[in-house]
Amino acid sequence: MSEVLEIALILLVITLIVMFIFATKLLFDISKLVKNLDNSSSSLRNELELTIKEINVGIKNINSLTAKPSFKMNILSKLLTSALSLSTLGVCAFKTMSGGLTSGFLTGLKMFMKK
Repeated sequence: MSEVLEIALILLVITLIVMFIFATKLLFDISKLVKNLDNSSSSLRNELELTIKEINVGIKNINSLTAKPSFKMNILSKLLTSALSLSTLGVCAFKTMSGGLTSGFLTGLKMFMKK
């Protein structure tokens, strides 16, 4: 019976040694994996920071481009408003003047017809 216990003890020690070797290799592989993940995440973070900076620059450029036309549109609308008010004033003056001319012409025509 002691021989069976010796063989079982030897098998147990061999199994523990093999498991220790595999566990050690597993820990080394996990360590490499963690280092690679850390490098990948730092690279990704750097690339994302650069991308975000480029997006911010693009957004600022787009905002500046849209601000210029709106400023120009405001100036154009003010010019059109003033031009329309001037043309309205001109039409009113023309209407008044044409009313006076028409009444004068009709009065002259009536006088001419009487003679």
